[in-house]
Amino acid sequence: MNLDYQLDGPDDAPVIVLSNSLGTTRAMWQPQIEALTAHFRVLRYDTHGHGKTTKNGKVTLAQLGEDVIALLDHLNIDRAWFCGISMGGLTGLWLGRFAPERFHGLAVANTAARIGDQASWLSRARAVRQEGWRWWPPERQTAGSPTRFARRRRRWSRRFVTS
Repeated sequence: MNLDYQLDGPDDAPVIVLSNSLGTTRAMWQPQIEALTAHFRVLRYDTHGHGKTTKNGKVTLAQLGEDVIALLDHLNIDRAWFCGISMGGLTGLWLGRFAPERFHGLAVANTAARIGDQASWLSRARAVRQEGWRWWPPERQTAGSPTRFARRRRRWSRRFVTS
């Protein structure tokens, strides 16, 4: 298996796959893990070129979707729930179209069936690779106050995952 992944939660619980957004890793889901593992076996992975998963040539949307199917096959998981944000959500839309029998349901957020054109994606990916999130204004990263943002993030994580 070429994807770096992590599986948490009870062996007998239903599986939910979490798919990260551009420029992030599976660690983006850490604040939700405690709440999710109370109900699910949580499968997180780093997409190509993210975290500990290396990029293998040109990455296509079909490859991102096929990677999820290959990971499920590798782990002998017949069906799962799926949740993806942004690029991960786009992967989820592909899965819903081309592999619906593998999923109980999909939750996709901050995504669309088409997000920009190839040139804008390549430009965005290059900026994230070269500069990380430095291009995102610091005041937007912390919502004005690092302490307040951290508190809100914990509260939002609990509210949206457990309700």
